[in-house]
Amino acid sequence: GEDVPKADTTELFDQLVAVLDDDDVFAFFEFNDSLTEKERNDAFNSPPPEQKTNYKNQWRERERQAVATLKDVHEAITEAIKNDDDAGFFENVDGMGEYTKRRLKALMSADERKQAGIFTARRPQTEED
Repeated sequence: GEDVPKADTTELFDQLVAVLDDDDVFAFFEFNDSLTEKERNDAFNSPPPEQKTNYKNQWRERERQAVATLKDVHEAITEAIKNDDDAGFFENVDGMGEYTKRRLKALMSADERKQAGIFTARRPQTEED
């Protein structure tokens, strides 16, 4: 009976390590925000006991970096919106994952979201869309 949960947390731990090592800080949101509360706790508690504090600190630092970077992106797109700069807007949001986009939308004002919609609507459609 004990082996089953352990296998789950091993996989979560491997994912957690991958996220902490990922060059893309937004990998944090894509991983963290996709988890249930229980999975998040399991991931948080999955490192070996002697390494737990170290990983928890890395996790919190990674979250801080991701939040700070997202704030910078929000400032950049606010500027792009103010200047009616489609290219500047998409330069910042292209390649962003779904969970990261949700967090960005939450930072945006209603007017900013409206303008983002206008940018998206007038963007030339490419083959991959």
